[in-house]
Amino acid sequence: MQALINGQTKAKGKVGKALKLMPLIKPAFEIYPRLLREMGWDHLLV
Repeated sequence: MQALINGQTKAKGKVGKALKLMPLIKPAFEIYPRLLREMGWDHLLV
């Protein structure tokens, strides 16, 4: 989001629709690292 505001990234398509998905996707940011650890793929974490 910040990259769009600063002009570092350009979006094609409907940005508004993509932003509406953020509340649905946000929980995955917490789940994904935990899942990688459980699977033994710690090396993929940054």
